[in-house]
Amino acid sequence: MRAKPVPLDTLLAERESTTTIPKRKGVRRWKPTPRDYGKQCRFDTFCKAVLKHEAIDYIREMKRRASRETSLERLPQTAMDKL
Repeated sequence: MRAKPVPLDTLLAERESTTTIPKRKGVRRWKPTPRDYGKQCRFDTFCKAVLKHEAIDYIREMKRRASRETSLERLPQTAMDKL
């Protein structure tokens, strides 16, 4: 059975929902300066781009495997006899 490719929107939405920092009692939040905020935004953009391209590579690999692999049900009887 072939695995269904996961839509890119689903992967990115899942990433967004799991990256929130829970608020804990007694933990002070870091307040970024404008210079640090810019670095944080650039790093966040970089991470999102890496994850996006990783998802694209995964989907491409799944398509490649699907095109190269043959199900045993689709093999002709002569090929089955050779196995």
